[in-house]
Amino acid sequence: MLVMLPLAFLTYEIGFDYAHPDLKKHVTNELVTALVVDLILVGIYEGYYFFTLWKNSLIRNEQLEKENLAARYETLKNQINPHFLFNSLNTVSALIHEDPNKAEDFIDEFSKMYRFLLEHQDKNLHLLRDELTFVKSYMDLQQIRFGRSLITSIAIDDKKLDYLIPTLSLQLLVENAIKHNKVTVEKPLSISIKEENGMIVVKNTLQLRAESLKSTGIGLNNLNARYEMLASLKPVFLKSDKEYIAKLPLIQEE
Repeated sequence: MLVMLPLAFLTYEIGFDYAHPDLKKHVTNELVTALVVDLILVGIYEGYYFFTLWKNSLIRNEQLEKENLAARYETLKNQINPHFLFNSLNTVSALIHEDPNKAEDFIDEFSKMYRFLLEHQDKNLHLLRDELTFVKSYMDLQQIRFGRSLITSIAIDDKKLDYLIPTLSLQLLVENAIKHNKVTVEKPLSISIKEENGMIVVKNTLQLRAESLKSTGIGLNNLNARYEMLASLKPVFLKSDKEYIAKLPLIQEE
């Protein structure tokens, strides 16, 4: 279209005999109008074209970011099951030497828990009610080993049970408390789970073991990363001379 306009002006200059004084002015106005309209239409077309390219680029970048986050989260999630299995097998190993009968009971309960875990492993988030059921089973499992040396309690308002929380997050905190602290009849380990101001608070008495324990490097860093990726939220971890406190934000289902 822009190529035709110079040809029109060339025709205008050499191809007409303007006998009437207003004819040239009239033709000039028509050509200028045509040029302006042409420029506007071309501008709209080019603008729409580049807007479409920009929009498609944003969509593609967003898709790539989602795929990247999904891949990263899958990596984090795949760390959890082996971590849980590894620590449970360590517990069985200890129980076999301490009390073979308890070891047998532990294995029976553990098989039930792991079946539940396998059935729900594809979920990034769990309803709080389901996560509490799982962690309650886990604490009962530990009770087989420690008996009166372990004191646990759960107090959650029913209204909060349909909120969401990262899968196995509560179990991970309870596991860490048992792993890093003394659990004896003389000095029982106390672990409590409750809700405060939209956060699940997991609190345990702080009585660190003297011996150095091996760490797999999973734990709290994994939990922090999962929260950030799932809901752009951050857990809170606090430690005093007597207690260790973890606060996990509850996530509302969309």
